[in-house]
Amino acid sequence: MDDKKDSKKEKVNSADNGIQGSNAKEDKDVKESRNEENKSEETSEGNKGDNHLVEVEEDLKARTEEVKEYKERMLRMAAEFDNYKRRVQVDLNNANSLGKLDVVKKLLPVIDEFELALKAVEKSNDKEVKEGIEMLYKNIMNILKKEGLEEIQSTGKYDPYLHDIAVVKESNDPDGHILQVISKGYKFNGNVIRPASVIISKKENDKGQGEKKENKDSKGSPSDNEEHNME
Repeated sequence: MDDKKDSKKEKVNSADNGIQGSNAKEDKDVKESRNEENKSEETSEGNKGDNHLVEVEEDLKARTEEVKEYKERMLRMAAEFDNYKRRVQVDLNNANSLGKLDVVKKLLPVIDEFELALKAVEKSNDKEVKEGIEMLYKNIMNILKKEGLEEIQSTGKYDPYLHDIAVVKESNDPDGHILQVISKGYKFNGNVIRPASVIISKKENDKGQGEKKENKDSKGSPSDNEEHNME
């Protein structure tokens, strides 16, 4: 009787153990499944974080390039504006210079008349007239010099860029030496607006040699003279 009870009890215990083992296995499977799910979620979240970081970096890079492009455009616009201001200033200066040049050219004959008047009153006994003309001439020349008028120096050797030859005169001076100024020349802001009219020298020896050659040619060669005599 007791053996039967023990056997029955063992069966019950065995069944309980089987149930417990099954439950433990199920719990283990559940835990492993949950762990795998957690790992999957963590991996997914990590991937999402990495993707978001990549997107942020790409957006930052794009914005940096955009800022750089805007900066370059602004620098180009600033440079173009500076060039435009310079061109406008140059145009204004040129227009101003051309206007002044036109006035100065019209005043050159007046200056010539003043210089002739000064020469005429040099021997005059009227001191007041002489001083008055000199004062007016100096005042006009000072104003024009401040605006850029400059007298061309006409001494020494003739310069085709600065002088016009009015007369070539025989002289003991070297060829091309300026002997006399007939009318003064002027520059305006460094540019020649009227060349000086001058008389330049030519060596007398050159003409003498030319005359000797002409005389020799007119006499003819000895053979020509002999033929003439034979005839």
